[in-house]
Amino acid sequence: MEKPQEHPVGGIPPHLAMEKSVKMSARQVIDSINSAVTQSQRKNILTTATSFFNHSNAHVHDSEIEMGAANALCLKLGYVLLQSNCTAFSLEDCGRGSSSENFSSTRPSSHQQEVGLICHVLCMIYSHCSERVREESFQEMGGSELLPLLIQVLERNRYHRGVVVATTTNPPHCGVEAPATRYSLLVLRSFAKIQSLKPVLVQWGNGRLLSTIVSLLQLPHTAGKENLPSSSSPTTPVGALSLFSSETYSLLLSLLKDLTFRSADPAKMSLFHHPHLIPTLISLAGAALSSRNVASENKKNLETVSAIFWNLAVCSPLQSAMAQATSLVNSLVSLAGTTDAVIVSKRTQSNALSAIGNLATADSDDVRQALIQQRSGVLDMLRSVLENDSTTGAAASTKGVARGAEGAAARSSNTAGSAKRRAARTIRCLTDGRESAIEIGKRLAMVTMLGTVAVSDEDGETRLQCAEALGGLARHIFIEDNGRNSDRGTTSAAATLGQGDVVAKALATRREIFKQLLKTINDSTNDTVVEISSRGLLAALVPVATTPAATTRWLERHADDDTSSFLHAISKSSLLSQSTPVTREQCSRVFRSLSGSRCHHKALVSNASVLDALSFLLVSQDDTTRRLAAQTVGAMVECGSEDNDDDDDERGNGEGVTTTRGVLAAHETLLTNLVEFVLLESGTTTTRGRETRMEDKEKAKGVILTLVPEL
Repeated sequence: MEKPQEHPVGGIPPHLAMEKSVKMSARQVIDSINSAVTQSQRKNILTTATSFFNHSNAHVHDSEIEMGAANALCLKLGYVLLQSNCTAFSLEDCGRGSSSENFSSTRPSSHQQEVGLICHVLCMIYSHCSERVREESFQEMGGSELLPLLIQVLERNRYHRGVVVATTTNPPHCGVEAPATRYSLLVLRSFAKIQSLKPVLVQWGNGRLLSTIVSLLQLPHTAGKENLPSSSSPTTPVGALSLFSSETYSLLLSLLKDLTFRSADPAKMSLFHHPHLIPTLISLAGAALSSRNVASENKKNLETVSAIFWNLAVCSPLQSAMAQATSLVNSLVSLAGTTDAVIVSKRTQSNALSAIGNLATADSDDVRQALIQQRSGVLDMLRSVLENDSTTGAAASTKGVARGAEGAAARSSNTAGSAKRRAARTIRCLTDGRESAIEIGKRLAMVTMLGTVAVSDEDGETRLQCAEALGGLARHIFIEDNGRNSDRGTTSAAATLGQGDVVAKALATRREIFKQLLKTINDSTNDTVVEISSRGLLAALVPVATTPAATTRWLERHADDDTSSFLHAISKSSLLSQSTPVTREQCSRVFRSLSGSRCHHKALVSNASVLDALSFLLVSQDDTTRRLAAQTVGAMVECGSEDNDDDDDERGNGEGVTTTRGVLAAHETLLTNLVEFVLLESGTTTTRGRETRMEDKEKAKGVILTLVPEL
């Protein structure tokens, strides 16, 4: 038997002994921070703290905060800020005058160094502790004590005696910005990631934190961490240049992104309605795009700005206001439509597209209408993304790539596909509204493109979205006017579609939609795409397929003499395993309506897919569908007999009769399923339903007796 592990003196396990030792050391450090009085004492213990608290053990950081580390640091931060009694930095602490020559050799003041050390330690403990302890600490003293002090640190970056502070030689060390501002922003970000604290941060002090962030974003910033613009010179006066590094600039934007991400609607509304926040972000995005700055920080900042817009667009109460904000929509279109990957990343493009897509999901059609009526070219941009953002090349390029680069290539392909997918989704959402669907329908090239992408794009979700968009166009441009006067071409949709030749424009739109729906159904190999497109096609056709004459007129206007493709599409929809009972019943109604017209007889009989579909529908689960299919077969036999009687009179033989009946009788399952239809029990319970059912059965028996001799 294995001998139990022996513990050190006192019987404490090694890991508990280590934890106890760490806690004792932490207590000593915290006590030393509390007891440090002189500046040298504070600096010494804070320097020690930056080493002691520099770890990523969340459990230990939790213990440190619970022992009062954050409280002690908060007290010292308030004391040092009070003692410094300066804005950006204190000239008195530096022992220098106020001339620009003396500024050129300025180093961080002692108070600045202390502020930086304190914020550094706060960043260490808050960034790596558990979310629970961080939230409890904020509730205890963060909101009332620490948050105002952190905002002071940010605000002191802005002014010194009324002007923006700058030097010409040491930007990373001038003012509180280096490094206290960066660390204070990181502390704020750690709080902003907690759901319950987002509204507190946004609304604290009537938006004081937001105003401070906006003010800092409006300051110029250096291209890097250390270099000022080349125009600076030793004689540049105070206030002419900023000490703002790109790293800090990015942190400010990231903090805003954290505050908007999954925050409650009231917090998002406060952010959006801040008088200067959105205009500042729009200005920043425009400046970054126009500058053609290829720095990685620039791309990252654009990505963050687009994410902020997307987070806000998710908020339903804001969607109307955002859609009507011309400058905001213009900015989103610019971000989504810029194809230069050196300037704008695919993620930025996807974020902007998602923001527009979320606006398009609004419950009100007025929001969609406002979105596309902006002079921002939303529709043109969406079409451009669908046409140009192909994933084919990216997917193929991953073949033969080294293992390490393969994942990166695949991720790049996925991101590119994401932009195209989101553009397709946005178009689909826009087709949910009647007016916006009609506006899209005006653009025949876009309708054609939707059909092409629905069939051939590599991404399945993109294909589905485009198919849904075509269905949405069919719903709004066909359905609302079908059955009234669409056959005469004077529909309200037509009136909306053009001012000149209204009828011609409306008809051209309907014909193109119909053509693309047929193409999607017949050419697509994706069953879901076919099913979605079938619903759109049938929704446009069934309301007018009430009589053979109406159905014939409708097809003459829209099918472009391509009846064979239309019949194949209806047949494919009937046979599709994913088709709903409603879809199959609608297909049966279309077949029944067509069979009543002699002009469609030969097309129905000669199309093998039609006979396959009818055979399948004869034994479907829905009683109405079965009866309609049986009626169709009966009408085909009857119509064929009449045609061939005419042929007999002219030719004096029965060849025609043999041909028509023979084709039907020779089908592999049609006659068998017709017999099964007669034998199946009816699901109807009404007297009228039973009588109709018996009548259909008797007619089916007659058809069977007519076809059997042809076997």
